[in-house]
Amino acid sequence: MNSIERLKEAIQTDKIQEVPVIPLAGQWIARFSGIPIGEILGKGDRLFEAQIKAYEAVHYDALFGYCETLYIPEVLGCQLKLLTTGFQVVPISIRTVEDVDRLPIPNPEREGRLPAILKAIKLLAEYSNGKVPIMGALEGPLTTAGRITEIDDLMRKVIKDKPFIHRFLQKITDILIACGKAIVEHGADVLFIPDPLTSSAMISPKAASEIAFPYLERLIKSLKVPCILHICGDSSYVLEMMAKTGASILSVDQCMDLSLVRQKVGWGTAVGGNIDPIHVMQFGTPDDVQREVNRCLTVGGNRRFVLMTGCSISPNAPLENLKTIVSTARGFRFC
Repeated sequence: MNSIERLKEAIQTDKIQEVPVIPLAGQWIARFSGIPIGEILGKGDRLFEAQIKAYEAVHYDALFGYCETLYIPEVLGCQLKLLTTGFQVVPISIRTVEDVDRLPIPNPEREGRLPAILKAIKLLAEYSNGKVPIMGALEGPLTTAGRITEIDDLMRKVIKDKPFIHRFLQKITDILIACGKAIVEHGADVLFIPDPLTSSAMISPKAASEIAFPYLERLIKSLKVPCILHICGDSSYVLEMMAKTGASILSVDQCMDLSLVRQKVGWGTAVGGNIDPIHVMQFGTPDDVQREVNRCLTVGGNRRFVLMTGCSISPNAPLENLKTIVSTARGFRFC
């Protein structure tokens, strides 16, 4: 069974022969490759090389057409700063409806780093030859809005100026759909959509229902490929809303109880999770990783389940820990 067959089986069937393994490893891959980050960010062939070097070392069940998700804010006018701890987006000012209306819908074939992303995805699709799913990535509408403008002002408007927020998120969703469709057209088989601002730690479930989820649903249902929706932190209050978006896989944080997740969402949607990316993947030993994988597989079961990390893996995680995820999953036998 190849990787794309594993993923299709996990999404579509009631019993899995081999659980697909998709660690969230974008920035880890960039560092592991040894290729200068500036080249990975700006050149599609170098992003492709980084992905292949990491994939051939670990052999997980996806090829990633990205190492971070900030190329959308960047193409809309934000500056991207590289820090020792990661990336920082310098926001632009979006305070009025007129500011929203002036936002352009970028041409993915020509603008910003989008052409490099599309080139890498095309090269990955050729390399895969239909055997390994190619995964693109877009952050959700609310999170993208929070990247490109001042977050404090945005969150105040969530409470005090809902007409502005809806106009803003409608425009952002239009932009994301255009970019997402281009990513799919160039060979992506699945899209990863993290939306951390929709976390219940950031906005109330009621506000999320009114403000965030209608646009997430519109985005996901426009893309015509399986989508993995990830919301950070305790998502127990919004799990049913996550399932209603049409996402094929609900990726949950390491703090979540997988048995509770399954009780809330039922069996119509696959669940992805939820290996601890910090205590286990970065600071743990291979034995710790093995125990964590066994826990996830035992609780997650062999029905509509994808083995994932609960969030992004640190660039400093040991290679051996990533290898252990795959080897443990491949050797696991369900009762």
